[in-house]
Amino acid sequence: MPKRTSKSKSKYNALALQIHIGGKICAALDRQHPRDLFDVKRLLENEGITDDVKDSFLFYLLSHSRPVNELLDPNFKVIEKEYNDEFLTMAKQEILLKELLEARSRLVEDLKKKLTQDDKEFLISFVSNIPDWSKVRDDKIRNYPSVKWKLLNQSKMSKEKLKKYVENVTNVLWA
Repeated sequence: MPKRTSKSKSKYNALALQIHIGGKICAALDRQHPRDLFDVKRLLENEGITDDVKDSFLFYLLSHSRPVNELLDPNFKVIEKEYNDEFLTMAKQEILLKELLEARSRLVEDLKKKLTQDDKEFLISFVSNIPDWSKVRDDKIRNYPSVKWKLLNQSKMSKEKLKKYVENVTNVLWA
């Protein structure tokens, strides 16, 4: 077994963090809990959405139980109660609700801007149940059970429902 150097260890840790952040972004778009939005705010203030973070997000997007369009263009929830009742007591630094709401809006905008033509074409092919794996940087994602599960569920949609789903995703991606 090759000896792990501190350089390879730090590269591994950075990759693990980017993978984690992709899941955190999906959680923030789904739950919209202030603690998730706090993490998103910190991400956007620091490194932002890098290509690796975006790719990780795309994996979690494909693996998520919610429709793709609902995560890419979520209905914003009213989170004032969670902010006051749960978040304020756990936060170690002061952050205004307004800042979290701005981070949520910016996340949606930045994600859409970060998606390339290939990303968009891939997402349309995926929700159409004919994924063009050549459009993604790492086509190994096709082997994950969660991705296969999403495709299986989509294949059970009626033609009309699938057509509407593809239209919804298309409208979100090219809005």
